[in-house]
Amino acid sequence: MRAALADGAPPADPLALINEGGARAIFPTPLDRGRILALIEECVPPPPAAPAAGENASALRAEVEHLKKKLAQTERELRIARNADAMKREEELGLAELKLERLKSSLGVELDIDYLAPDLAVELAKAFDALLACPTISLPVMPQIGLKLQDMIRQGSVSFAEAASVIALETGLSARVLSICNSPLYCGVERISNLQQAVARLGEGALLDIAMTAVSENLFRTQLKGMSDLVERLWRHSLTTAHASKLVGETLGVDHVDDLFLMGLLHDIGKLLIAYLTQQGFDHGIWNTRIMTPRIMLDIMNRRHNELGVALLSKWQYPETFIEVVGHHNDDATIHTRSESCIIVYYANVLTRKLGFSLKADAGDPLSEHDLAQALNLAADMNARIEQSSREMIVRIQETYFV
Repeated sequence: MRAALADGAPPADPLALINEGGARAIFPTPLDRGRILALIEECVPPPPAAPAAGENASALRAEVEHLKKKLAQTERELRIARNADAMKREEELGLAELKLERLKSSLGVELDIDYLAPDLAVELAKAFDALLACPTISLPVMPQIGLKLQDMIRQGSVSFAEAASVIALETGLSARVLSICNSPLYCGVERISNLQQAVARLGEGALLDIAMTAVSENLFRTQLKGMSDLVERLWRHSLTTAHASKLVGETLGVDHVDDLFLMGLLHDIGKLLIAYLTQQGFDHGIWNTRIMTPRIMLDIMNRRHNELGVALLSKWQYPETFIEVVGHHNDDATIHTRSESCIIVYYANVLTRKLGFSLKADAGDPLSEHDLAQALNLAADMNARIEQSSREMIVRIQETYFV
């Protein structure tokens, strides 16, 4: 055995040597099998012991506590961030309220706005009443030429010479009127070269409509950043409603067709006023772009444009027939009890919305939903003809004013 070890051979299996009776050659004293196996096991590292049930529970509890601490730390960090945002918001609102107090003193008006109110649009709408009443606030002003044209339209009897002479008073208006006269909306076989020809071919009523359109076009402008598209859509809607109102009036054979055009043109004047007053609010620090957003301004337009439009037309000293149209042209509940003019403008307003010319879209067929054709005694085929004519007219309006 020693020779085998000396030669580098691996040691013999102790159990095999025992079986062969060679145990005495290796171990000087007798050893039993159990003792030999115990010695062998001492040379082999034992496998890791499985943790007891109690140890498992302790480890899980420790892990849960660790996760709870991490969650609490994350919540603390989130609260700190939220508090920072809230403090910044409170600081901004505090500055806005300070400016509001200063504005009250400088304008001499009552303004009480809760900038943290759940319905901010309702709160901000309060400012429009105060701004409208303030003598130092700039409001939309109808140019003098527009006032003269309105008087002529309302009189109903104007000579060729009178219509042409009034339009010629305004620099640039004649050129714009002639441009519209020669547009796809009005153009005949021969080109119109002067106002006298325009009156002779189109008539005094149509020429005055064109002139009022040219004058009103400049009112529908805004310096509000991000609001120009909304105001342009408002102008498109107002213009198409004016033409549709006149078309319906001519179809029905009413006597006040020329009034209908101007009523349709001005029916949403309250929304234009809101755009003007919104700009004044920015200029005087009543709100900023984070407070008065396009969505909130549109919400205020939908809620308040009727009564604010009535207030503006009253300042412009319009007759009651026009004021009724502005105040009730979208009054679903009482429209069937209104004047013929109001119902016609309502019908034209809904028709242009259906054809896609509005600040809001209608689902379905709003004309059939409101039974307006029945209120105007329009037969189904006549109603269909008006809609088709309006579609064709809108194409020509697009080519005339929006190319």
